[in-house]
Amino acid sequence: GNLLAAQQEIERIVLLCPGEELDAEAVAELVADNARYDVYELAAAALQGNAPRALRILAGLKGEGVAPPLILWVLANDLRGVSQVMHALAQRRSFEDACRAANVWSNRKVGVQAGVRRLGAPLVESLIVAAARADRVAKGGERGDPWVEIERLVARIAGIPLAA
Repeated sequence: GNLLAAQQEIERIVLLCPGEELDAEAVAELVADNARYDVYELAAAALQGNAPRALRILAGLKGEGVAPPLILWVLANDLRGVSQVMHALAQRRSFEDACRAANVWSNRKVGVQAGVRRLGAPLVESLIVAAARADRVAKGGERGDPWVEIERLVARIAGIPLAA
């Protein structure tokens, strides 16, 4: 979507790899470290169980100075969407109807659907509670490091078992 950024990225690759012939995988690897992430990509990667990508995106968001409450709002919103869709599916509603009822936008459906398939209802509810606690930490209502809380939450969503 941003031609100037694409041109600059191509020029950067030429400087890094002068005269080399690169395949698509090599180019993807070179641009991955310079990619700008957004909080929605973080939620989708975590819900899809892609822990390395989710944690890499989180580190990028932290480095870019994204506010922890924004990250937590998106994560909690998607977790609530997963929970609501699970409940609707249990009542024999279609996935599309369940998403509509839960106000899950079309661009969020892939992550929510992955979360519905991967996570059980009790885990989703405990993740929502963990997101609320992390939000309190981020806003100074509880002691702790908000980035540690967010990292633990993202890891749990992505399927990394953590010690108590």
